[in-house]
Amino acid sequence: MNIQDKKPQYSTEPNGTFVIDHYNEAKPFSDFLPGVAGPFGIPLWAFYVNRGQGIASFGVSDKDHAILQFYPANRSYEFTALRGFRTFIKSVQRKETAFYEPFQSTLYQQKYDTRQSMRVQSHGFGIEETNQSLGLSIKVSYFGVPGEPFAALARKVVIQNKAAVPAEIEIADGLPAVVPFGLKEFFLKDMSRTVEAWIKCELFEGKDPVAHFKLKADPEDRPEYQSVDGTHFYTSFGESSNPKQRGKILQPVIAVDPGVIFGTRLDFTEPQEFLNRTPFAPEPQVLENKTPCAFSLYRATLEPEETVTIYSLIGEAAEGTAFSKSLSRLRDPKYFAAKEREAREVIQRLQDSITTVSSSGRFDEYCKQTFLDNVLRGGFPHRMTGPHGDFVFHIYSRKHGDLERDYNRFVVQPTYFSQGEGNFRDVNQNRRNDVWFEPKVKDLNVRTFFNLIQADGFNPLVVEQLVLALDSTRNFRKIAGKVLSAADLAELEKFLAAPRTPGEIAKKLEKLPSAANHRDAALSAIFASLKRIDTARHGEGFWIDHWTYNLDILESYLAVYPEEFESALWRDASYT
Repeated sequence: MNIQDKKPQYSTEPNGTFVIDHYNEAKPFSDFLPGVAGPFGIPLWAFYVNRGQGIASFGVSDKDHAILQFYPANRSYEFTALRGFRTFIKSVQRKETAFYEPFQSTLYQQKYDTRQSMRVQSHGFGIEETNQSLGLSIKVSYFGVPGEPFAALARKVVIQNKAAVPAEIEIADGLPAVVPFGLKEFFLKDMSRTVEAWIKCELFEGKDPVAHFKLKADPEDRPEYQSVDGTHFYTSFGESSNPKQRGKILQPVIAVDPGVIFGTRLDFTEPQEFLNRTPFAPEPQVLENKTPCAFSLYRATLEPEETVTIYSLIGEAAEGTAFSKSLSRLRDPKYFAAKEREAREVIQRLQDSITTVSSSGRFDEYCKQTFLDNVLRGGFPHRMTGPHGDFVFHIYSRKHGDLERDYNRFVVQPTYFSQGEGNFRDVNQNRRNDVWFEPKVKDLNVRTFFNLIQADGFNPLVVEQLVLALDSTRNFRKIAGKVLSAADLAELEKFLAAPRTPGEIAKKLEKLPSAANHRDAALSAIFASLKRIDTARHGEGFWIDHWTYNLDILESYLAVYPEEFESALWRDASYT
């Protein structure tokens, strides 16, 4: 099939999956994974385009904590096919060796009869390619890992032999360029060569192979030495459908030196060294002073209809290489299946709020996705119920920082109960309907935004995270003392000497033994005993429509609680 025959086709499946056949030939577009890891998970941001294997950039927190460097939309369309995830396959069938790289759209690949598709869902996306010439099928899926104390992108690659004869295959699968932990965007864009002198990789082989990528020290120009404690990590394992291999984890050789894969091809156009040697084994690797890659190397013999599945995790661990101790739990196909199911369910629970049943399935799915988009800008009202009443606050919000809005310094807080900052008008307009979906919000948004209005009209542009602070030590000890031991209560009180976000308090509570078995009850009591502080800053200025959205929020509140009209407008003296 030549490129003229590969006309893009668009369709929607009954379950809401959006399908683009021959997506590499379609008009370019950019999108992003939701970046929602559940209340007790660390989220990551990830952008993708309909080129190559999709993922254009991803990381934790903001652009200064990228794992795959952030580029605007136009550059992502140019770079993703080469600098994004890659899969190289050498296949031997009937004693003939063929080299093949799926999900590309180059002249080299035109000699094969291939069919590609991209499948987009709310929680993640996947790509598929069938090579009719070689009899190989490749499926790749991505999702953010929820409910973990680290942030990670999960990647699953399934390679199946659809031919009538066995195939001996060698696979190199991974990422050509990884940004080490601690490497900020300024150094990536302006001093990428110089800063390579600070790069260090650690490669742990054996039962649970893992690679760590970090800097030896902070490269900022300062008189004192500043250590870098966190790490970016990459781990991978395989699984075969061969009955003789069932239940046995396939261990890869991990390559972190791009030279052992690409040789002198510094533009990543082809894996020169991988092509030149069969069987392939990487030479001794350089682990310092060069920008690393993250590739897993596998060999397998696939009988007709057999598959080999490659599971990979790449992410950030704040505790550094100590993260390696928990790898055995993660390196399990059941773990990946459970986490993908959890990622889907986290998003579905958000979208359940607007479940719509109409004569149009597409309209129903549109409502769900629109609601999710609103949540990602305005936040979702998370309610915790305890003996001291309901405590409601917003999570999952962030400034829109997609590839088209490259000017925005987005922040996806790497904490539990993640809440990023956003512009006043963006957060405000996306919370206008909160009270309809969660009546327990009551006048929370009215108070927040009306109290940010300034008498001189110069309202703050940026709404920051909610923080909680000690208001009455006596009240805090009385309430929190019922769920914490005396020692833990004293330690938490010391921790709260400065205002903290709900996520920071939740992370601290994990380290307090007396809260271990009743985390939710302890958090509910502690939050109820603290003072809420809505933080904001002027930023680059303000928009004149702030007042319009404030009136919308007030009208929504009074539509649900009409009996509060007189109190809200005349009797409540808490408004500044």
